[in-house]
This record gives sequence, structure tokens and C-alpha cells, in this order.
Amino acid sequence: MGFGDRTKPLHFDDHFKANMRIAYSPNGNRMASCSYDFTSRLWDVESGTCLHVLARRKLVTSIVYPPRGDVFAFNGSESVRLWDAETGHCRQILIGYQLC
Repeated sequence: MGFGDRTKPLHFDDHFKANMRIAYSPNGNRMASCSYDFTSRLWDVESGTCLHVLARRKLVTSIVYPPRGDVFAFNGSESVRLWDAETGHCRQILIGYQLC
């Protein structure tokens, strides 16, 4: 069952403050979120279970889940971090980028 087939809402309550952004994986099985509590999280959409907590000291302002779905990216004020969608480990940190 995909996220579009759900009849009951799921509650993603593990963030301690309001969610700022969410992004779904291309297949709809995972969801990444960031919050004003300075954490980012990866969720299993079917069960509502938090799979990984990606704590940071800076506020994350956006999330992108590329079409392949094997990584996702969080953007903060000082860097972009690419995370492995299965393990929750940071694959790469991009510092000193400029937005076009």
C-alpha cells in the first residue's frame, strides 16, 4: 500500500517543535523531515516509524529527494549534506556553495 492509499492519517510526532519541510522519496515509502528543533528525520511512511534522526546544530531549511531515491539532501545555512536513504549516514558535505 502506497502513501496515496492511506485511509487513516499518520502522526509524525517525534519532532519537538513544528516541522519546517518534508519531502517524499520517489517511491513514496520514505519521508524526510526537518524541524525547528534542529533535527532532521527519515521516516517509514507505511508505519510512521522514525528510521533515523539526523541531529544538527544549525537549522535545516530545505530537503530534496532526487529521482533515484538512494540519497536525500538537507540544506542549512552553511552546507548541504547528502545522506544515504537506507543507512542514514552522511555521504558528503558540500561547503562554500552558491545558489544560482
